[in-house]
Amino acid sequence: MFIEDKFLSALKGWSMGLTEKVKSASLEELYSVLQILETSLGNTKTKTGGGAVFFGGEELGYVDIVLGSMLVWIMATEKVREMKVLDEKKTPLLVSWSERFCAHSAVKGLLPDLEKLIEYSMVNQPFWKAMAEAAIVAAGGVLSGSDV
Repeated sequence: MFIEDKFLSALKGWSMGLTEKVKSASLEELYSVLQILETSLGNTKTKTGGGAVFFGGEELGYVDIVLGSMLVWIMATEKVREMKVLDEKKTPLLVSWSERFCAHSAVKGLLPDLEKLIEYSMVNQPFWKAMAEAAIVAAGGVLSGSDV
């Protein structure tokens, strides 16, 4: 699945990478993935032939739910890193889509509170870092002082 493999991997690397090099490379990958999603959304048509409101056309579909479930994590990472990746100039269709998704009656009130999610991530960041370091070592990698 493109979103789960490519998008989530890039988002995790950008938000939780162990080095600035990893974070930077992951950010470039995230921009690339967002451009693919932007193009895909722009190419999706409704039954009447107009531009799509959602990835599924006129109604929420599987792709909308999968990507939408990650929206608050994107917003939290943007806020913590003080950097926008869903940008009106670079990804105007995705920005509009995200607003429609969050306002949809099937979703409204179900997404986690942004501030609570940021607090949760800050508390758990040392644990996630330790897990990433352990995975590298378990895979035969060696961590140097510059990696952490």
